[in-house]
Amino acid sequence: MTNKSIFSKSKKDTLPVNKEISSNGLSWRKLSDGTGVWRYDVKINNTRKKGVLGKERDGITLSQARAEFEDLKARLRLESTKNKKNPHSLGCQLFVDAAENFLVWSKVHHSDFKHNKSRMNLHLIPKFGKNKLEDIMVSDVEDLKTDLLVEKELSVSTVKKIISLMSSVYEHAAKKDRALINPTRGISKFRTTPNEIKIYRDDEIEDLLTNGVRDSRDMTIVGLARFAGLRASETLGLDWKDVDLKKEKMLICQSALERSLRKTTKSGKSRWVCIPEKLKEILTQRLGETGGSGLVVSPDGDAPYYSLQKIFRKIKERAEVQNDAGYHGLRHTFATRAIEKGVTLPMVQKWMGHSCIETTMRYVHVSDAHSNDMAALLN
Repeated sequence: MTNKSIFSKSKKDTLPVNKEISSNGLSWRKLSDGTGVWRYDVKINNTRKKGVLGKERDGITLSQARAEFEDLKARLRLESTKNKKNPHSLGCQLFVDAAENFLVWSKVHHSDFKHNKSRMNLHLIPKFGKNKLEDIMVSDVEDLKTDLLVEKELSVSTVKKIISLMSSVYEHAAKKDRALINPTRGISKFRTTPNEIKIYRDDEIEDLLTNGVRDSRDMTIVGLARFAGLRASETLGLDWKDVDLKKEKMLICQSALERSLRKTTKSGKSRWVCIPEKLKEILTQRLGETGGSGLVVSPDGDAPYYSLQKIFRKIKERAEVQNDAGYHGLRHTFATRAIEKGVTLPMVQKWMGHSCIETTMRYVHVSDAHSNDMAALLN
């Protein structure tokens, strides 16, 4: 068992930057900000494995690092006792070949094929391309996961997608070889941390609409997210035929990604969204300028923009809004304000297109925090 005193605060404080304290394969390396990163270096049955368990500033304590280290060693011992598979099975296939076979299939069946190809070429093939499928162990996937999270500092969401893509390669290959074992199934669960929901203040929204926008296009881009809660892809995909200003509602049934229209939304379901008075004024002005045909936000009504992020950044710069919330923050603001004004959670869930009520409930806490801030003004 690791001696806790070895990793005492006094020893950490006196340790030079980039130096390590080690005990039985577990080590703590000091970073330039004074915190440390937990690492491991272990040899089991003549197989040596090195990697990163996590950083202190991300909440990884000695107890957590030690628990993950023991779990890792247990998996390594288990893997070392496994017999080699049949040499005629697909396990002998190189990962790069299996990956290319999967991408051929993905191009036909997945709308986000470009993302699959990009993640495969950036992260998976460089790491595992020359390895046989059967030689890639759970610990190897763990090493990849920690490297992506700690060294490359990718978000948990992105890393999950990369691991899921690797799993898909194995599942696709397993259609021809049921004996093939998918190593991604044995990895430890991702440590869940609540995503911070960033919203805009009312005065910041006013600045965006007064000083940031230059025309009806900019006004519509801000308005659809702030007053209807649309995602960026839904704003880009909104067509005038699905907007009914008389009945004050619009059908969200398609989206746009990388200049390509998709006949579905992120959740895969269409939904009706109300058009409040402020948004109705914005859309009425936009309607008069575009003629009401084709896409609501588009250079020519036919082809969608590639992205809204660059356009929105310029709107923020002109408005001199310093809030680091992005375009999605407008959608967060819509949901938070709706809950503050008494709209029921099921209704907000329906408007936002959330697949589960738990996602919508995140905004309750933000609303409570905002209410507390407002109450403080009364003191």
